[in-house]
Amino acid sequence: MLDADGTVWHDGPLTLAVRHGAICYLDEIVEARQDTTVVIHPLADDRGILPLEKKNELIHAHADFQLVISYNPGYQSVIKDLKESTKQRFAALDFNFPDPVVEAEIIRHGPASSPKLPTRWSGSPNARAT
Repeated sequence: MLDADGTVWHDGPLTLAVRHGAICYLDEIVEARQDTTVVIHPLADDRGILPLEKKNELIHAHADFQLVISYNPGYQSVIKDLKESTKQRFAALDFNFPDPVVEAEIIRHGPASSPKLPTRWSGSPNARAT
């Protein structure tokens, strides 16, 4: 950051989470530049460290630190996918669309439920109710 005296360092969300033991959630990680995603490699493996080159500092992750990432594999392009070296550092959970009948029940009983919610589905997992 810039201030009256020039450039000063301010920890960002990831650095703060690493230092203080918080959860850092990185959404759509495949949208980040590859040269930035490799920074999380030593943090997400058994080393548990975050190197800050600009400060010549090596931060050891707090015992309560957790890193959570998300992305949609193959969403826009096969080119935009996580490198295998990044994938192997995480446990993966696949979230798929529920069966249309189950999805209708979820919606019907959800917090914004209404007796006029649709009950007929087109059959496609990505389709909206009709």
